[in-house]
Amino acid sequence: MNNSEKDSDFLYEKIASNLEANITNGIMKDGDKLPSVRQMSAELGVSASTIFKAYYDIEAKGLIEARPKSGYYVRKLNDFKYRKAPKQNFSAPCKVSTHSIIAEVTKNQHDPDFLNISAAMPHTSLLPANQLRKSMQKVMLEELEESLLYEPHVGNYNLRVEICKLALTWGRSFTPEEIVITNGCMEAFSLALRAITKPGDAIALETPAYFRMVQLLEQLGLNIVEIPVGECDKKYLENLEVAVEQYDIKAFLVISNFNNPTGICLSEKLKRKIVKLAHEKNFPIIEDDVYGELYFGNKRPSNFKTFDENDTVIYCSSFSKVVAPGFRIGWTFPGKYQQKMEELKSSSGYSNASISQRVMSHYLQKGRYSFHLKKMRETLKCLRNSYINAIRENFPACINVNCPPGNFLLWVELPEDLDAYQLFRSARELKINIAPGQIFSASGSHENYFRLSYGQPLTEDVLRGIRQLGILIKQMNKSN
Repeated sequence: MNNSEKDSDFLYEKIASNLEANITNGIMKDGDKLPSVRQMSAELGVSASTIFKAYYDIEAKGLIEARPKSGYYVRKLNDFKYRKAPKQNFSAPCKVSTHSIIAEVTKNQHDPDFLNISAAMPHTSLLPANQLRKSMQKVMLEELEESLLYEPHVGNYNLRVEICKLALTWGRSFTPEEIVITNGCMEAFSLALRAITKPGDAIALETPAYFRMVQLLEQLGLNIVEIPVGECDKKYLENLEVAVEQYDIKAFLVISNFNNPTGICLSEKLKRKIVKLAHEKNFPIIEDDVYGELYFGNKRPSNFKTFDENDTVIYCSSFSKVVAPGFRIGWTFPGKYQQKMEELKSSSGYSNASISQRVMSHYLQKGRYSFHLKKMRETLKCLRNSYINAIRENFPACINVNCPPGNFLLWVELPEDLDAYQLFRSARELKINIAPGQIFSASGSHENYFRLSYGQPLTEDVLRGIRQLGILIKQMNKSN
C-alpha cells in the first residue's frame, strides 16, 4: 500500500469516527440529514470516494441510512441507543460441556403451537420459492435420470462452476476443482476440524458463538480459548496473539461477517491482520461466511479468504440463510487441506442429494440470485428497524439491543441481575421460544443476554409475543 492509500484510509476512518461520535452523543438527531457527499467533500477538502467510505462505514453499523434520490440520514429508531457488545475477559482453554439448555431450546423449534422468534433461519416468504419451483420443474423434465444417481463426493460440477462465479464478486478467482460441496456449513466445519486437529487440541473461537459450533467442538473432544467479540480491533488482535502464543492454538474458528448472535462485522483492517498473523504463526483460519451476502450497506463486506495469499484460510459458506435451508447445500474452499478434506468427505460414504444440487445450479445459472439477494436485503433491513421499534415500545427502558448491519438476528441485553434462562423458561410456558445467552458460550457466560430473530414478518402474533416478553421482563425486574 502506498502513502496516498494509507492517508486515504486514515482520513475516512477519522471522518467516520467523528460522525459516529456526533450521532451516539446526540449532536446529530434521529432523522437529521447528513451533508451530501459532494458538499462534505468540498468542505473537508478530500475526495468523494473518501466520504463514500466514511458514510459506508457508519451505515454498516446501522447508524445512518441511504434514501433513494435523497441522501443519507441518521436512522430513525426512536431514542434507542446504538450499543456495542460488552467487553468480556479473555480466558484460558476450557473443555466444552454442551448445556442441557440447548436441548430445551431446540425441542420445540419446529412445533407449530410455539412462536419461535429466535431461529437463525429466514421465513419462507423471504425465499425465492417460485423461482426454485421453476428450476425444479426444469431439472425434473431434463435431468431426471441423472438426478436419481449419486453425485461425485465433491459435488455437482456445474454447481461448483456457479459458486466460482459468485466468488468473483468478492475479489477471488477459483476453479471448480478447488471446491467441495457439503451438507450445509456445519459439515464443512467438521471436515476442516477433523483434517487439522485431534482430541485435546486447543481451538480459538469467538464468544459469543453459534451454539452448534460449540457442540461440534465438544463432539470432537477439542478445548476452546474464547476470543471476545465487541472489543476494539487492537484488543481483539492482542487476545488472539496471546492465545496463539500461550496455548498452541491449532485453528481459529470465526464468523467473519455478522456474527451469530451479536451481528458484529469484523473490520477489513482486522481481517488483514489476522490473516497475516495466521500465516506467520502457521495456524489455519476456519472462516464461516454464511451471512456475508446479507449486508445492509452499499457493498458486500470483505472476508478473510479475500486476503489469503498462502492458503491459510479454509472458507466455508452455504445457501441455507439466503435461498433454501432445506436443501442443505454448503461449500468450502479448503486450500492446502483439499486432499485431506476430500478424503474425509469420501470416507463418510455419502454425497449431497443430487436433485437439490442440480436445482440450485439451474437457479444460479438463470441469473436470479443477485436480484433475490437485493430484495431480501431490503426487506430484512426494514424488518430490523420494525422489530427494534417494537422492542423499544414494549420492553422496559433498561433493555438494550444491537442494531446489526447485516443478517437477521438481534442480541438483547437484560440488566445484569436478570437471567435469560429464567426468561426462556417463563416464555416457554406461554409457548414462546427464545435463545438464552448461556448456549452461545463454552463457559456458559452471557447469562443476561438472549437472541431474537427478525427473519420473519412482524405479524400480529409476533407483536403479541414481543409484548408478552416485555411483560415477563418487567415482572422479573420488579421481583429483583
